Amino acid sequence: MEEKAMRCACCGYEIVGNSHKIAANKYVCERCWNNPFLFFPKKLIEFETINYVSIFCDKIFCRKTYILENGSYNKEGGNMTEREDTIKVPVIVFEQKGVRNYLGVMKARDILDVWHVDRFIENQVIFRGYQRQEEEERMRQVYEYIEKCQIPIIPAILASLRMGSFSKTDSNTGILEIQRVPGALEIVDGQHRIGGFWVIKRLLEGEKIGRRRIAKEEIERLNDLLDFEVPVHFIDANAAAKHMEDLIDPEAKENMLKELGKERLGPEDVERVHFFVINKTQKAIRPSLKDTLSYLIYASGIKGIPIIEKEKWKAEIATPLTLDLHFDSDSPLRGMVNISGARGLQRPVQLASFVKSLEPLAKNEKFTALSPSQRLNFLKNYWRCVSKLIPGAFQQDTRKDYLVLRTLGIYILNRLANDIIDWSAEKGIKELSEDHIMSYLEPLREFNWKRDSPISSYGGEKGVREAYKEVIKFLSEKGIPEAKKRYEELTKKR
Repeated sequence: MEEKAMRCACCGYEIVGNSHKIAANKYVCERCWNNPFLFFPKKLIEFETINYVSIFCDKIFCRKTYILENGSYNKEGGNMTEREDTIKVPVIVFEQKGVRNYLGVMKARDILDVWHVDRFIENQVIFRGYQRQEEEERMRQVYEYIEKCQIPIIPAILASLRMGSFSKTDSNTGILEIQRVPGALEIVDGQHRIGGFWVIKRLLEGEKIGRRRIAKEEIERLNDLLDFEVPVHFIDANAAAKHMEDLIDPEAKENMLKELGKERLGPEDVERVHFFVINKTQKAIRPSLKDTLSYLIYASGIKGIPIIEKEKWKAEIATPLTLDLHFDSDSPLRGMVNISGARGLQRPVQLASFVKSLEPLAKNEKFTALSPSQRLNFLKNYWRCVSKLIPGAFQQDTRKDYLVLRTLGIYILNRLANDIIDWSAEKGIKELSEDHIMSYLEPLREFNWKRDSPISSYGGEKGVREAYKEVIKFLSEKGIPEAKKRYEELTKKR
């Protein structure tokens, strides 16, 4: 009888190599055991020098490690050489308000040996962390970016030095010696950047991509990626915590420590401040600027950016069409698109909204089969018809009174444009002239597009669907047979 393979109770894969017992008849593989994001009650750290055992939830490091009296360490009782004991990082030294900082570069594989992420745990009152839950999708996006982009750049991470020493070589340079111990570096900012390399390491350890393992020829290439040099801003959080205490009035310090339930400030108190400030003060780029930049990056031939590849239809079709409608002199939307999302430009159409509204067209094979110039000419003719039917919506002094160039109107009308492409293809019509388009749109002259319209109260994606259906119903009632058929389809879907 064939022996049943032992499977990891965490990831479900077959355990190859070392296993770790976590409960009766339950084992986890070495990879899951060493994952800094996972906690198992039997995972602990023993510091013989300070006689301390950490077993509380999510504050542990990655594997059982013994710190010896002389500062070196061994793992599970094994001996390690001096080269393996420490990671030596040349750094630039600088001070900010009396607190020493370091700037250096580490190989990704070295960071993976020493990193730890102090996650926020909802029900953990004491020793509560501060980091958000990591997202596997974001880590995989970083991995794909590192692997596929021709010129990948990983910005500096912010790390707190928990275990290490500094030796000066010059007035503003020196060497950081970091003990090769999981948790020697606490990642304050950049967990997903390092998580991208963690994905690579997992793949090298046998994790599958979908249903397949990586091929042998891929191993060397992935292994080389772990030599990627990552800039690191090190903070000496222990020294910073002591510096903070020295600046506080003794009575205030006593009350503060009593409130925190601790005897002294720790490195986590400093790290939490930096994490909060970095993430609270950062502001994401506006969606319109993001779409514009994505298009420019894609057009320059740079590939492998996950966020661009995921929605390639935007950079390849929708965004360039929207930009052309804004810039071309014969476009009915000339000068009306806010391409960066900046405020105060008096441009009624947000590029991001118009781009997103083109999704049905950009994914319609009948539309994408047209040449780029034919696609643009169709949209120019289409919106020119709209401007003739509802001229007030395109005049600067009255357009605010209409829904046409607002997000709701744009979504409705570009969905209708997609219908006209389908209806024309069914009839075998290839010449999408203004007259042909107008034959479908003419009844919209009588539709209430003003702000007091019944559809003005619709909001969100569901609201767009309902408002679009109202417009299709209106065209159906005005004698457009294709609209009648479409309305019946929409009604059946309910």
